Amino acid sequence: MAFSLLITTQAFATGSTDLSKHDFFYAGESKQPRMYIVKNGVIEWEHLASERKGEISDAVLMTDGNMLIAHQYGIAEIAPNHSIIWSYDAPEGC
Repeated sequence: MAFSLLITTQAFATGSTDLSKHDFFYAGESKQPRMYIVKNGVIEWEHLASERKGEISDAVLMTDGNMLIAHQYGIAEIAPNHSIIWSYDAPEGC
């Protein structure tokens, strides 16, 4: 998993495995697509994107705090309060 590789690479480079030194946004692929914001080693925010279909393909934490996610069948913008700002589903068969 790319996430594990990134943290492991940073740990070797800095000589530390302490995640509290690394704030990050993570959006995982699974049958239950979950997203997390981790600050100071603690999950500060999490979201189960159950309203989306398929795995999360890519995700970006935008400067306004919203998350832009591309999933297996479309794209959506999600606010920190879990509301859907907008979404677009790919046409049937795509």
